[in-house]
Amino acid sequence: MRLARLGRKKHPFYRIMISDSRAPRDGRHIDAIGFVDPLKNPRAVTIDREKALYWLNKGAIPTQTVKNILSSEGILLEWDLRKSDKSDEFITSELQKFSLLQDLKKKNKEEKQKVTEKVEVKSTETKEKEAESGAPSLSVSSDTEQTVPE
Repeated sequence: MRLARLGRKKHPFYRIMISDSRAPRDGRHIDAIGFVDPLKNPRAVTIDREKALYWLNKGAIPTQTVKNILSSEGILLEWDLRKSDKSDEFITSELQKFSLLQDLKKKNKEEKQKVTEKVEVKSTETKEKEAESGAPSLSVSSDTEQTVPE
């Protein structure tokens, strides 16, 4: 399992391919199981789950990048649980837990992004005010540590 690059110059688009290790990167392949568009934010990933599990069971070894993608989509978790002969109910409950964790991570990332955007806006506003007034800004540095007696 590896990525095959498509797209034009400086606009990459990748397909997740099943191919022989001796074949070139963009050369002969056996099957296509999905695609990745890294330019979208967040990156667009579409994988045929059944095909991926089929090829993993057949012994396909993913490259590190494909392994990370499969892991982030929960496919490797499902494959590992099926390989260890867990019940279908247990597998579905674990996959639901995984999807909830992924949603929480996504929300936290969005919140952090909003906070950094607000900080950037405030810093640009203060710089503009300083430029208008002509007064240099005073910045306080904490080079020395202050100790408080107990």
